[in-house]
Amino acid sequence: MAAVPKQTTMAIKSYKNQAQMLVKNYLLADPFAPYTSILGGILACKVVSLGYFFSDLAMTLWQYPALGGIEYVIHHLLSGTAVAYSMFTGEAQLYTYMVLISEVTTPEIHLRWYLDTAGMKRSTAYLINGVVIFIGWLVLDRRLREFFCLATCSTMCTYIMIR
Repeated sequence: MAAVPKQTTMAIKSYKNQAQMLVKNYLLADPFAPYTSILGGILACKVVSLGYFFSDLAMTLWQYPALGGIEYVIHHLLSGTAVAYSMFTGEAQLYTYMVLISEVTTPEIHLRWYLDTAGMKRSTAYLINGVVIFIGWLVLDRRLREFFCLATCSTMCTYIMIR
């Protein structure tokens, strides 16, 4: 294995020190705020996400197979398990949030199904909903997946360089 250049090692240590100073001087300056805002926000986001996955799973099972086949059941079980694992172990926080952001178009898709079921397929609401889904999918889902791939590759490369 090739040795890591000293300049790279120093740069990594410099970034680490800057992050530690940021956390120490700003984030932990008030002993009460970080724990209530950051940890509370993380926990609330994950609990809501977990609740969403399991409520959506229950609805899919209740209407099985009309709302989706076995692939939807497996998707929700794996997603709920991954979010719960991240919530209880504290591992893979960034990746969990990136995956959850990629689910941003799901409520619009559900609304589209309700509009279709209600016979409003030719309404303005249905058209606007379709445009919002397309824009959300195009902008958020696609760019997020690209970022996810880049973040994974850079994390692996950094890990290999440090070892």
